[in-house]
Amino acid sequence: MTSRSLCASWSKPSWPTLCHDQFPAQGIAVSYNPVDPRSLTYEDIVAYSARVEDAHRGQSSSRPLKKGYELRGQIGQWRFAWDYGFPFDMSILPQGDGRIDFTCRNGKTIDVKSARLPLNLPREVGKDHADILVLALVRLDKRIYRFIGWEWDEVMLEQPIDTLGEFTILNHLMSAEHLKPMRDLVDIINE
Repeated sequence: MTSRSLCASWSKPSWPTLCHDQFPAQGIAVSYNPVDPRSLTYEDIVAYSARVEDAHRGQSSSRPLKKGYELRGQIGQWRFAWDYGFPFDMSILPQGDGRIDFTCRNGKTIDVKSARLPLNLPREVGKDHADILVLALVRLDKRIYRFIGWEWDEVMLEQPIDTLGEFTILNHLMSAEHLKPMRDLVDIINE
């Protein structure tokens, strides 16, 4: 597998074909409603995202940070499922997913963090997280995405604490330029 240096579009003709021959054995999602991500369209994810947002409205665990926040996150997860051979979980969980988006066969868990301007990988202070955090660029206006890099949760806990942008949520932050390359994550997924 090679690392992409340019953004990828999510229009069907240009979708990458990484690990698809091994779907779904590549990873096993702990979910209630796993779906082959290749069977979904952008419009399906928009509709699903709206249902998730409605279910989260008023929940103490929900903090929509900006317009498009839920959709951006769901797009990042959908594209990660597509690119790395995981099922996409279409469950509606009012309390959220507990910051675990995917579970590998080896038991390692992954949380995809999607941002419009992914300068830092955030890991919220005082919350349990997946074993691995992945930073993704998701531009809804241009329908492009790119996985920037990843890091172990235990390493994230050693990072400086600050707020992210104009928000007051405290996060351990690691600069995107210091993240591990996505090609290194493939071996962990395949263990």
